[in-house]
Amino acid sequence: MITGLPRQDIAAHYSCRQALTAIREDPGSVERAHAGGDLLAIIDHITRSGVANLFGVTGSFLVGSDFDNLIKQEQRKLQGLTTRADAHVNCEPIRSDDDRTFARIYAKEIGEMTLLATVTDHTQGLATPALYQIKVQNILSSTVDEPGIFTRRITHMRSYLGAYTGAFRAEDTVYITGKLVHVQDGDYGAFGVELTPWNVSTSYLASLAR
Repeated sequence: MITGLPRQDIAAHYSCRQALTAIREDPGSVERAHAGGDLLAIIDHITRSGVANLFGVTGSFLVGSDFDNLIKQEQRKLQGLTTRADAHVNCEPIRSDDDRTFARIYAKEIGEMTLLATVTDHTQGLATPALYQIKVQNILSSTVDEPGIFTRRITHMRSYLGAYTGAFRAEDTVYITGKLVHVQDGDYGAFGVELTPWNVSTSYLASLAR
């Protein structure tokens, strides 16, 4: 379940791996696009290397962030400009289809929250969806009553957005605006902040504070 989007409203599940396969089988669908030639060259190289099942193709978007900190985040990722169209390609590892990290997790939305936090563990943040362990420093704003009671109880930040995969490291101070959720994982319960694109009124984001 993607936070903010009820399961019953999901019409189709997008698979970035299937998207790569579809483009490989029908290159004409993208070859006239601005960066189509570069995309096909990348897919061809991946296919010839025999590892096409490990890769996928998806789009991305950019949300508001301090430019210098944004560059610092992006430099931690595999990325670069394509030679023909000068398209910026940003690569993030995706979890394997049999990864069960989030299989039992159920998240109940409580409200929205903006806060400063320190990343305490980034190990699970290196693949999409990304999961970072955090320690809240200060809650800046919130739509819930008495937000201070959550300061010590919020333990993680989760993102389905590839933009935040591999972006942060332990000891980073991060400015976060997202959904405050109560997460139930089997018998274990905790509070966290989640980032999701499925909102038209608010831009959820996370960026380095310093």
